[in-house]
Amino acid sequence: MVIDKCPDQLRLPFDLWTRDTVGGLLREKFNVDVSVWTVGRYLRNWGFTPQKPIYKAYEQKSPEVGKWLKKTYPAFKERASREGSEIHWGDEMGMMSDHQTGTIWSPKGEIPIIIKTSKRFV
Repeated sequence: MVIDKCPDQLRLPFDLWTRDTVGGLLREKFNVDVSVWTVGRYLRNWGFTPQKPIYKAYEQKSPEVGKWLKKTYPAFKERASREGSEIHWGDEMGMMSDHQTGTIWSPKGEIPIIIKTSKRFV
């Protein structure tokens, strides 16, 4: 269940797998109560590693972003070069109301992705 599904697909109130969520799943489905340390060992044995997730807004329109990166941005870059200008990229430096702190568990080599809204408060 942990390998093939995300917690929300199992109707659990979590985005991704943490040791606590896996422990809760074991308790709910199999009536087994194990420590978070034991859950961590299980996850490692199942090929999972703790990782920092990346975030993607579900409102993002990937084809349009790809088009922007291939066509629009190169034109900006060319113009900046012609004018002797620099392009500076900024990033959000705040904390959202539903921010996922720490790491979660994901199969080794697979970066976990949290798909969520880009709105400030939900």
